[in-house]
Amino acid sequence: MDFEQMNIRTKKEDSTKDGKDLAYLMERAGMQFRVKEVLYKTPFGLVEESVFQEKIESVLKREGFAEYYSSGTGNIKKLIDAAHQYALDRVTSYKDLPYRMMTKENVQLQEGHYASIWKNRHQRVLLASVLGEGKTEGMQRGKEVLSLLDIPFRVEGDMFYYEHEEGPRVYVSPEFVESENMSKPDIDEVERRTIETPGVKTVEDLVQFFQCQMTDILKTMLFTDGDQVYAVLTEGNNEVDLKKVGHVLSLEEDKLKPLSKEKVLEQTGAEAGFAGPIGLKVDKMLIDHSVRKGKAYITGANKTDYHIQGVYYGRDFSGYFYTLSESEESFKGWLLGSVKVHDEKIRVQSKEGGYSYEPLTSLCLNLDRMNYALLEESKDDKGFALSKIQAPFSLVITLVDPRVEKPREKPREKAEEMYEELKLWGVRVLKDFRKDRLGSKFSDYDLLGIPYRILVSKDGTFDVKNRNGDLLEKGLQNLVEIRNNEVIE
Repeated sequence: MDFEQMNIRTKKEDSTKDGKDLAYLMERAGMQFRVKEVLYKTPFGLVEESVFQEKIESVLKREGFAEYYSSGTGNIKKLIDAAHQYALDRVTSYKDLPYRMMTKENVQLQEGHYASIWKNRHQRVLLASVLGEGKTEGMQRGKEVLSLLDIPFRVEGDMFYYEHEEGPRVYVSPEFVESENMSKPDIDEVERRTIETPGVKTVEDLVQFFQCQMTDILKTMLFTDGDQVYAVLTEGNNEVDLKKVGHVLSLEEDKLKPLSKEKVLEQTGAEAGFAGPIGLKVDKMLIDHSVRKGKAYITGANKTDYHIQGVYYGRDFSGYFYTLSESEESFKGWLLGSVKVHDEKIRVQSKEGGYSYEPLTSLCLNLDRMNYALLEESKDDKGFALSKIQAPFSLVITLVDPRVEKPREKPREKAEEMYEELKLWGVRVLKDFRKDRLGSKFSDYDLLGIPYRILVSKDGTFDVKNRNGDLLEKGLQNLVEIRNNEVIE
């Protein structure tokens, strides 16, 4: 590609701005810029993004993933539901399993507009879904993709994070293990008692009233995304992590809010502080892993000034289990991706002649944030020190003296020949015949993260230098030798 035809516009450094800020560096490199609430990605920015995206897609395609497209999804939840519907329509027999498919789309992740590029309202995601595989396989695939791109990441539950000091706080999920020594009572024989508890609303008040432990209380927290109401159950000593709940529900970040006192009264028939899972009508009930299946709890009775003793999972309430509570340990970081298993399994004809019910597991990768993580890790004093694998262009061909014109066109002809040959080899090469000063062009290459440069002299000979300006072996006077020495792909 030609430097000028790509309309690459770099910017000089502004001493009034933070030279290490990622968004500022990307703007200086001409990758993207923001005007008011709109983020624009330039041709060069799109090429830079495409390099690692194509690598991910090629790996997935080798595994048998076929690309599809679904229109009008809008957010993560709808995107996953569309994948579920697609698999439901495509797969009828065990012979099709595992059924692998992938799609890319811009989805809305935020309610409002934010200054940080990490929290853009709309972000590009890749969804790799498999019918007939579980969460373990999805997590392993996510680890392999991130490791392949050499992105440092941290696994937290079923999520992948890039640790970053400007990211939101992420609470490490406590590990809950069901005790093998816990007695399993005959639940049907245990009496459930409704007890009047006037003015007793908080967990601390309940502990005093019943002379029990905080872990004996089953809290019922109510939340809404503006359209639906969700209940989250956890033991009394835990706090609900709204980000984890929103992630489980595939909601836009920061959209989930506690239900107002007025809405709690409308939803439960009781004042806030007396909600409980028995008979509670909500769109979805989620249970934190801290809740024990064989334990009797004290819960709200959905009646003002009343609570219920002897409440058990299975007999009195049910729902899906997730890790939803906070812990003392935390870190700051940005969510790069996650693995989700769709709530509804798909019926598939089995080999034996009956039917099996297969899970749809989706690996959701945030391509924008993965790109930002790659660039963040490559920052240096000059710009972006991208590797040959990451860089949008592995090398650039330029003229030492572009002012040489007819009848002496040998350097330009030589440069054009080299450019065309490198393209035939599949090398990501950029040609730059601008008449700017060589030092100014070198600064651009450093900023853009181009690892190598070929400098064609007046007589048609050339030198190869790396990003640090080091001259490579003088003997490299033809492209075959350069390729054999792994200077280029």
